[in-house]
Amino acid sequence: MTDKPLSDSNSFTPAPSDFQPAPASPSSDPGAPQVPPPQSPLSKMLNLVIALALVSAVIAFILLAPGVAGTTALVVLGFGAVIFVHELGHFIAAKLGGIKVEAFSIGFPPTILAVRKLRKGFRVRLFPRPSDQEPLEEGDSETEYWLGLIPFGGFVKMLGQSDSGTAEKTDDPRSFANRPIWIRICVVAAGVIFNVLSAVILFMGLYLYGLQQQPAVVGGVIPNSPAEAAGLRAGDRIIAIDGKSFVGDFVDFTMISLAGALGPKGKPSVFTVRREDGNVEKLKAVSEVAAGDPQRLRQFGIESASTLEVPVWEDPKYQQLLAQIGFKPGDIIAAVDGKTVRTSWELKETLRRSIKPEVNLTVRRKNNPAGEQLVTVAAALQPKVLYPNFRVEYDLANMYSLVPRLQVEQVFETNSSEGLIQQIRNWFSTVILRKSVQNETQPNPFQKGDILLQISDAPFPTFLEYRQAIENYKDKPLQVMVLRTEADGESRILSFSVHPSIQPGTKNRLWLGISLCLDMNHPVAAQTIDTVSVDALPIPRGARIERVDGQPVNSFYDIAEIFSKNNGQRIGIDYRLSETQAGSTSLLIPKIEGLMHMWSETVHPIPLVILEETVKTSNPAKAVVLGTKKTWYFVATTYLTLKGLFTRDVPTSALSGPVGILSISYQVARESFIKFLYFMGLISACIAVMNLLPIPLVDGGVIVLLLIEKIKGGPISEKIQAVITYVGLAFLLAVFLWITYNDIYRIFFGS
Repeated sequence: MTDKPLSDSNSFTPAPSDFQPAPASPSSDPGAPQVPPPQSPLSKMLNLVIALALVSAVIAFILLAPGVAGTTALVVLGFGAVIFVHELGHFIAAKLGGIKVEAFSIGFPPTILAVRKLRKGFRVRLFPRPSDQEPLEEGDSETEYWLGLIPFGGFVKMLGQSDSGTAEKTDDPRSFANRPIWIRICVVAAGVIFNVLSAVILFMGLYLYGLQQQPAVVGGVIPNSPAEAAGLRAGDRIIAIDGKSFVGDFVDFTMISLAGALGPKGKPSVFTVRREDGNVEKLKAVSEVAAGDPQRLRQFGIESASTLEVPVWEDPKYQQLLAQIGFKPGDIIAAVDGKTVRTSWELKETLRRSIKPEVNLTVRRKNNPAGEQLVTVAAALQPKVLYPNFRVEYDLANMYSLVPRLQVEQVFETNSSEGLIQQIRNWFSTVILRKSVQNETQPNPFQKGDILLQISDAPFPTFLEYRQAIENYKDKPLQVMVLRTEADGESRILSFSVHPSIQPGTKNRLWLGISLCLDMNHPVAAQTIDTVSVDALPIPRGARIERVDGQPVNSFYDIAEIFSKNNGQRIGIDYRLSETQAGSTSLLIPKIEGLMHMWSETVHPIPLVILEETVKTSNPAKAVVLGTKKTWYFVATTYLTLKGLFTRDVPTSALSGPVGILSISYQVARESFIKFLYFMGLISACIAVMNLLPIPLVDGGVIVLLLIEKIKGGPISEKIQAVITYVGLAFLLAVFLWITYNDIYRIFFGS
């Protein structure tokens, strides 16, 4: 989003401030302008009361939430600085070009404050009326400086502008319309140039200081993804993409995702990869859209890497959550069940292949009064319902075709219908003010631990059948049967009906207010399916596995342990469906490890510090090169994103407007001041591109009209200019409303 949705300083289109009454009309004396009467004492008193109310509100905000107020102030100052730099470019160019600047505003109207330098001091006006024309004396500044209430833009008001989009006719040689076209183009383009230069300078300073950035180290590869097909492995370091790196052999991890989303569709990207053993290879991969990805962005299936250290955050809520799972800030994971792990991808792979209820993690605890010590933390594990698969959304987890039953992992109460305003209030109270909110809820008939026996007409449903049933019963009652273990230890079969509803955080995905896991504690098969390693076993739905390889089993964990010990062997499986129905079959377990098609993760996610490296130079000349390169990278990325919108390679849902950008800015500012400065550099570079678009009411559109004027030998007619202005306004307003809707939806209802 540009820093100003409307154009500033041009003879064809109005500045944002120009959506105000025009200057005072001439008086009865044609030779003298009419000066409106000064504000009445009552009006001045009212302005003073409003100003005091605003100041009081700000002070109260600071006292009630000083941390939030400080972060908010940083965000406002950051955006104000970006806007100021842009408008300063217009202002300086206009002054150098001999154009009279009447007003210089940071923020859009209503104007809160107006300041003008006088020969004998300063004139300050609170909430000035746009039609006010204060008398000037010789030596007074011709420019008044305004502060607007809406911090999403700014403008420079030059002599000769009006609301219609055409220049006011005047013989004044300092009018914008009366200056040579090349000067006017320079004035319009100066804002963009200043944004680019400020981004270069900002990045240059950051690289002189030292900037933490995430290297393109492969932390994991999603199964069946383009990255896996290309041969990329966890631990690989990508040192160039299509022959390009950032500095030396350093590639920023974001360059991977951007190459996937914005690269030529259907064409391979070439990754220059340094393996962990030091060998360098070149691999090719074509980005694709992952199955079930709501953003519909092309990607390679490469996961980022982290360290083995638990981050140190001062948030008491975070520390409390850590304590619940046995960790402390600063802990470093060293081993899993006695097996040493040296990287996050080793940890992930070890946990993934551990089909057991829990593992023991050996942790080096640094923040301890007695010094560093080794402690053991028991981490509960749980196989995922679905096996990660880039191209298949519902790839069922199974043990050589055996699919366990589904069990309710967590129950969510269904909130009563609330309006948008109420949901925004609740979000502000919980996220900003950190206060609990009591919501009216409707009871959910499910309970944690319920085992799904039937949904609609599907007995012992798999997750795929579960999803299909929900989608088929939109706005209709859905019959469900569960097996529930009561407090007295007795198990009972219950039947009830539920109504699928829209899942929070999505726009159209239905759910039943529950999350599911696999029933690993009971060796009952919901179904058997064909897999890449074995065909579906002839075991009926709902059958209980009693023996595997002649050994009695009490859970799927027991089955997994026996399977893992018999690679390449044929073993027998005995099952029972009822007191009178039983049977047996055999299974030839593949010799290759890792084909069980189970993927375990910790029940409680363990937060780990993202892997980052310091990019720093003490050479100012090299810092200029790095700053220029980073700015150009963001400029090119913004351009490719816009191009992707027109080619439909990038969905509009991926865009963020002022609301989303401010929300992201707030989160970044809370995390790190250096990262906030980095983000402001990114915003400044993006604004430069957006302002150069050939769209009416932004700088690029003004330049196009000026070029037409040069070719035509004169400006286009006032009617055509007015039509262009209001068509452009309607277009930008529609885009603004659309992306703002997306922003609000993401913030209040989930990403």
